Amino acid sequence: MRRARAFVLATLMLGLASRPIHGQPRGEETPALTTLHMVDDKTGWAHGGGVLRSTDGGINWRDITPIYSSGQRVGFSNITALSHQVAWVIPAATNVSAPKEIFRTSDGGLTWRGATIQVPALTSLSFINPREGWLLASFGAAAGSEAVEAYRSTDGGGTWISVGPLSGLPNGGDKTGITFLNSTTGWITGLTLQYDTLYLYVTHDSGRTWRPQVIPLPPEVIPHWRGVPQQPPPKFFTARDGILPVFYEIYAGPNDSLHSTGEIAVAIYATHDGGMTWTYSSVKRVNGFYLISFADTNHGWLMNGSNLYATSDGGRRWTTIHPSQLPFDTTQLEFISPQVGWAIRQKVPSLNKTLDGGLTWAPLPYRIQRQ
Repeated sequence: MRRARAFVLATLMLGLASRPIHGQPRGEETPALTTLHMVDDKTGWAHGGGVLRSTDGGINWRDITPIYSSGQRVGFSNITALSHQVAWVIPAATNVSAPKEIFRTSDGGLTWRGATIQVPALTSLSFINPREGWLLASFGAAAGSEAVEAYRSTDGGGTWISVGPLSGLPNGGDKTGITFLNSTTGWITGLTLQYDTLYLYVTHDSGRTWRPQVIPLPPEVIPHWRGVPQQPPPKFFTARDGILPVFYEIYAGPNDSLHSTGEIAVAIYATHDGGMTWTYSSVKRVNGFYLISFADTNHGWLMNGSNLYATSDGGRRWTTIHPSQLPFDTTQLEFISPQVGWAIRQKVPSLNKTLDGGLTWAPLPYRIQRQ
């Protein structure tokens, strides 16, 4: 859980730095990739000791990490990629009292422009197009609660204005992300210490007022449980169609001494009305760590240990796959179509790729050209 000092700010103005920030190549190396986001079968963004971008399907990566005016590389925390060319980077948190920055590129990382923000911590970003977006700022987290503020930009991150008091959004719960579908509808997700409660709040007025969104509980999930929406929050493939994976950790024992059973029930929720209603298709029980990736509302993959499962009907039925060349300690799955996907392994740095929906995988040797 994040920890931050209390800090109050009503309106936030961000000025984009007037000069672009460049970097120069300084050699090649191949450390582990830690996160991967592919835009299509050729172009992708990743983190591997810096901000990386590939235009050949993941074989060659160029380090495009922004650089401060002092010449120091920006420590990476979070990247939000909107397209082949447009992305935002939130640097890793440093001194709580120090100004925070967001860096934006509109040319695939050739140049970056930075914006300074006087807030203790930045939680997440969500942009619906190159100009309109929201950010969630944390103003203090402790003992299962967190004060946050939301800000909106209509110029690609050049200026940000507070949306005002987040009416209906409680301080209780650790906020994990914000995402918007369009200019009015968005969600905030979080973690809560309360049992039998899912932290999922929705807005329909651009973030001014929030209400808990109640989604149906599968009969397989009985008290007591803790529910956590998969990160990032709801993922939309069209203006109306999206998915929301939720994992329910099951607890047992007397109410005054509950303990986790180690069992997790993964429910795949889908919407076809722009998030107004959500329905689950089925529940997949797993034990411990798992990975999940959906290429569209129908085609998804779930990995639990050495077991890989695939669905082509939104999670109603899962087929067990016995893949070749897919390490059991894979740390991320990333599918961009029913056939094409990637898998990251960090312990022994490797990148694997499939062209047949996960049936077979082949190592993809990759290179990183550093700044």
